[in-house]
Amino acid sequence: QLSSSDQAGQDEPSVPSPVSF
Repeated sequence: QLSSSDQAGQDEPSVPSPVSF
């Protein structure tokens, strides 16, 4: 769950992945 930041757009993205944005 925490492994994929892009999958779960959490309120505080400590590491904004290029996929998320």
